[in-house]
Amino acid sequence: MLNSHLLSCMPCLIILITMNIGGRLKQKPAVATVINRPGVPDFGWLVMTDLKRSLVTVLAGSIREIWILNRFAAMIIQVVADYHQDLLAKNCRPAFDVKKSNALLLSLLYPAIILFMKIVLVNNLTKKFKQFTAVNNISFFLQEGEILGLLGPNGAGKTTTIQMLLGVLLPTAGRISYFGKDFFQHREEILDQVNFSSTYTNLPWDLTVFENLHYTAYLYQITDRKKRINKIIDIFRLGKLVNQRLDQLSSGQITRVNLAKAFINFPKVLLLDEPTASLDPESARYIRDFLLSQRERFKVSIIFTSHNMAEVEEVCDRVIFINHGKIIADDTPANLARTIEICHVELNVPDGLKRTIEKCEKENLKYRLTGRYIIVDLKETKIPQFLHDLMRMGVTYNQIAIDKPTLEDYFIAKAKQSK
Repeated sequence: MLNSHLLSCMPCLIILITMNIGGRLKQKPAVATVINRPGVPDFGWLVMTDLKRSLVTVLAGSIREIWILNRFAAMIIQVVADYHQDLLAKNCRPAFDVKKSNALLLSLLYPAIILFMKIVLVNNLTKKFKQFTAVNNISFFLQEGEILGLLGPNGAGKTTTIQMLLGVLLPTAGRISYFGKDFFQHREEILDQVNFSSTYTNLPWDLTVFENLHYTAYLYQITDRKKRINKIIDIFRLGKLVNQRLDQLSSGQITRVNLAKAFINFPKVLLLDEPTASLDPESARYIRDFLLSQRERFKVSIIFTSHNMAEVEEVCDRVIFINHGKIIADDTPANLARTIEICHVELNVPDGLKRTIEKCEKENLKYRLTGRYIIVDLKETKIPQFLHDLMRMGVTYNQIAIDKPTLEDYFIAKAKQSK
């Protein structure tokens, strides 16, 4: 009987899990009041007290999400309470154990909590160096299994942000939480599940690859170190390098060792600063595929910085663009690229190249030359008229390629605006 009543709530649970409720609610309703029914005095208290405590810390005060989960909890409690009251009215003794019912309810609610859980939450983060503000009141989040790109020109505040996320720098103001826990209150516990890799971080040069991985495994107190290290060596194809000292390796090989070190503890959160810099194209492709597979298999959450915009478009689910210490954009790579109207029209012009250049200069169109090829920057709506004008001018072109705006175009446009 009880199970059938709870199963009646499953459509609501499915809707709750599959919808991005926080993004769809347009108004901020009042927080639901829990219905307190006689006969189940401790039931609602247990569920709602635990739920509210976890919501406030894990979801960090997202009012809309708290409201919908409160309503959902209240609805389930009402169903159970009504069933309990029906039994009492019929002079029947309830045939279910309250504690087991509590556990059942919480098992139904936790998937919704996990759905909305922010693995990393940054609120109003600021870092000042005397009069200079490197990071200026930024807020963002990282969800479970998400790869988040952190982009911006040199000096924008990316490295400073990552250093604060690692605890290397203390923020001037603001709050950082991982897994619903304050970073600076639970630093050691959190860092056990976090790791970092940067092309520009030096490991001890006089140690071999194996020794570097071995002491890192000690730092993370990994129990079966030999087995873990051998697995990491295999994943990152370091078998031929294990006995070589780092000062004997190429820059690309050192980058692979840095990445191997970052996975030694199988982290839940990974901070990667230009992880494929110095790698050859085949190795960079292998690393990108590996990162995507780790995200799919183990829900690893990754913050990813790179100056390779094509790589960011391929890997990242969402991108934050930071400049002068402030976040100026937060969206998917495709949506950011769509904000740029300019397309690149590439023509091979065997006859009439000089006339084409004169037309571009007359209309103040940007262009680039490579032999008999010319690349013209045009709004997409202007391309048909431009090609029609070339035909009327007697210009002959035998090859044409039209490239729509990319994330790199967005990056360049924003970088120019900030100068």
